[in-house]
Amino acid sequence: MNLIIDIEEASKVAGFVSFVNYLDVPGSNKLTGLLTDEEVFVSSVALCIGAIIGLVVCESEHGAKLASSLVKIDYDLLLPRIFSIDDAINHQSYFDDELCLRKGDVQRVFLDAEHILEDTLYIGGQEHFYMETHSCMVIPSNDDKEIDLYVGTQNPSLTQELTAWVLGRDVSHVTCHVKRIGGAFGGKETRSIPPCLAAAVAAVKLARPVRLNLERCVDMSITGHRHPFKIKYKIAFNSEGQFLGLDIQMWSNAGCTLDLSKTVMEAAMLHMGNTYQFSNIKIHGRICKTHLPSNTAFRGFGGPQAMLACESIVEHVAAYLKCDPLAIRYLNLFKEGDTTHY
Repeated sequence: MNLIIDIEEASKVAGFVSFVNYLDVPGSNKLTGLLTDEEVFVSSVALCIGAIIGLVVCESEHGAKLASSLVKIDYDLLLPRIFSIDDAINHQSYFDDELCLRKGDVQRVFLDAEHILEDTLYIGGQEHFYMETHSCMVIPSNDDKEIDLYVGTQNPSLTQELTAWVLGRDVSHVTCHVKRIGGAFGGKETRSIPPCLAAAVAAVKLARPVRLNLERCVDMSITGHRHPFKIKYKIAFNSEGQFLGLDIQMWSNAGCTLDLSKTVMEAAMLHMGNTYQFSNIKIHGRICKTHLPSNTAFRGFGGPQAMLACESIVEHVAAYLKCDPLAIRYLNLFKEGDTTHY
């Protein structure tokens, strides 16, 4: 499917310089490494709001904003539209195979348990809300052999490597400078890279410096957040509140590309026990593919979602037994000689 893009009105704006898209990429428009399922510029299918279709380059920020608002794009609506974890489950829209961790014999425990409780938690995402939005400046050398990147990123090495890949150059010809990041919290680990790559393509095409700064509303709309989770649990315990077995199914909303979502899910599965001993536990994890901007690293990296589920289980058991949740916590804390589920 070809995107139909009309820049006629945009090109009439005072100070308009150029429109840059996937046809202008000198190296590979398809990325590699951590972002192997992403493109610099959309070549056919825009998977989410915020997918970079093109870049309007103007002499001024005001001109660029005005010109970009005048670009017209004809879209064909593709179905199904998948936005939530439940949408993804209904349409079996996943990245990779199901992940699984097991310890002990959960099935046997549930057959003999005194008490069993079940529930489902929905845990929302979270905006990083760093002080400075994604920003970069790309300066090509006069002989077009070297290129300097000035980027607010947590990952200068990967930024350098992918810029070289996209421009079809050796890594030694790309220098990435990080003066200050302006806040990040994981939000500039990988998601700072796509805007920088787009700016680099524009700078090389025009043989002049290009600066790109996202407005706050745009930054919050098109960049990923903390992963929303759906967690379904089944807990077996005795009348004293001792945990006997736990069966957990976890789903995360990765957005439209994989990014770091597998690592986030793995971390969530490893943190699932929190500080409590589960002699019998089974954890399944699925990474949902949806039509949202790709969710990414965030402080805690899957741990907060898992620990929230664990503490919810404690509160649920305590409410059922009509006892102090603190007593349930003390009873089930790791003791010397205990082992984790991994």
